[in-house]
Amino acid sequence: RRAPFALVVPALLGVALLLIPLLGVLARTSWSQLGTHLTSPETLTALRLSLLVSLGALGLSLLFGVPLA
Repeated sequence: RRAPFALVVPALLGVALLLIPLLGVLARTSWSQLGTHLTSPETLTALRLSLLVSLGALGLSLLFGVPLA
């Protein structure tokens, strides 16, 4: 059984919205300086903030989503 076309199009659009920026970053990054870029203070701050926000969103989803299910 195949997924309806009305669901496939938004799903593909969502995947594209996630992958296109990632591919753009990877295409513009110099592989020889990747380690330097990943350990820069700005990158570490951004990664830390992303991790904290995603953990907060996970906590809120569990707190409110599980009782509503």
